[in-house]
Amino acid sequence: MERRGVRISDLDVVVATDKLDGLLDLTIRTDDGSAGHAQTALPSRPAALLAILDSFKSHPLIGSDATQPARVQQILAALEPPTESSAAATAIGLVEAACWDLTAKRLALPLRHLLGGAIREAVPACAVDWEPADRNPDHFAAAAQEVVAQGYRIVKYAPFSHFVPGNHIPKTEAIRALRSCEMLRAAFGPDVSLWLSFGGLFNAPDALRLVKAVKRVEPAGILDPLTPDANDQIGALARRVGVPLAVSQRVNQWPMLRNQIAEGAVGLVSADPVAAGGITATRTLATLASANGISFALRASGGEVTLRLAAELALALPGVRFVETPVRTHSARVDTQPPALNPLMFLLGNISEPSHSVSRPSV
Repeated sequence: MERRGVRISDLDVVVATDKLDGLLDLTIRTDDGSAGHAQTALPSRPAALLAILDSFKSHPLIGSDATQPARVQQILAALEPPTESSAAATAIGLVEAACWDLTAKRLALPLRHLLGGAIREAVPACAVDWEPADRNPDHFAAAAQEVVAQGYRIVKYAPFSHFVPGNHIPKTEAIRALRSCEMLRAAFGPDVSLWLSFGGLFNAPDALRLVKAVKRVEPAGILDPLTPDANDQIGALARRVGVPLAVSQRVNQWPMLRNQIAEGAVGLVSADPVAAGGITATRTLATLASANGISFALRASGGEVTLRLAAELALALPGVRFVETPVRTHSARVDTQPPALNPLMFLLGNISEPSHSVSRPSV
């Protein structure tokens, strides 16, 4: 007799409206009362993502076995190919991650066990979202020193986050950004790995000029130095600058990534496990990078649920170098035995309801 499985009966989407607005919570529910959760940052133009998720509230997703996440991913990819748009990749990633969550909870196991078990006990956290909003030099230096005091030894900084893409960056703006990088290096000292994110804002000539300018602060690498439509030039850029370059990845960029790997153009690949198209896609991407001697990093473009997901994957996937972690609420290591109040101690399988608050884990 055919195994009936645990069938998906409903899909709930909630856009957060509390103090951490800009988050989208997704819950899948099954015919036996089980539930699985996933979360992502709400894009600036959410209509496409919300429309795709709404279209999933029908057959063949409804009635599918929620404990078969890879199969669910295949079904959704046939409906909305993740290579077509970032909205499709994120929508599929949300549903698939929620299926993994549900499966982990039903088995009373952390997600890492479903992925073959932990291959490391801890992964360094990379400090992100640590900068004071006003960028006052005194406040900026104090915040940098506080990051080091908290134990972080890997830090990401976006010196051009205020820059409008598509415009030629004025010399005065470039100088101001360079000075902030120099201030950071002075505050961090030589023992902190400083990753500079260019945010995919620049064409090849501007990126070349700016990467050469920041070499004096000895960055560990430059993340997303080129605009997406110029990423085919990253190999030529890498050969000219002598600084490791890193790229963020989505499923629709994989063909280009294979070419970049063949050219030796990238030293690190970064991915958000939801926005990249799901856990299955993220695992494939990490394996591809590791097999070619390229480091892998995990981002969590969302709230606590996504960060816990990234923490679980970091312990199980090959080649993971660090997990990007907001410094105001988390310690400097993603660990199997972290401090009692570290929210990364939450296992994905222990999430009972979507939450935007940091609570004491029950273990």
